[in-house]
Amino acid sequence: MDFIIPPHIVGIVGWEEVEDRCAGMKTVDVDKLKSITEYRNCDSDTKVVKLFWNVLARLSEEDKTAYLKFVWGR
Repeated sequence: MDFIIPPHIVGIVGWEEVEDRCAGMKTVDVDKLKSITEYRNCDSDTKVVKLFWNVLARLSEEDKTAYLKFVWGR
């Protein structure tokens, strides 16, 4: 029988850690997103890009997560 999560792991870590590893962290690191973002036809100094990061940084964690679910189809 195949398991998504090996049974021996469930006894080692809590369900919260398993959830984080499977579904991703519950917080959004905007600086991490900035560092891995690739731009086309603009750059990080473009006004609209700066406005975007400013707005994203000010969102609640719940709204950031909802935004990422929308754009990534998670």
